Amino acid sequence: MSPLIAIAITTGILSAIWGWIAVALGLISWVGFLGCTSYFASSGGYKALLQTMLCNVSGMLWALLLIHGDTWWGAGVAGYMMTGVVATLM
Repeated sequence: MSPLIAIAITTGILSAIWGWIAVALGLISWVGFLGCTSYFASSGGYKALLQTMLCNVSGMLWALLLIHGDTWWGAGVAGYMMTGVVATLM
């Protein structure tokens, strides 16, 4: 397995867990996605700033999909599983 695939799968699993923990503790779950995308984009300089901003916008759009996606796949475990899938695809 390539390191990139391993990172994607790990990120997906951790994001699904974060989604569950955030809801259980009454936190705003999409903020975690912003932090995750910013972390992977930061390398310093102007280019990194642009990458971070684009990644944050992308993370917000993915989070909106997850937040409003429960009308398609329902709430509960399916929502957490979709969080893991979407985070892996990101």
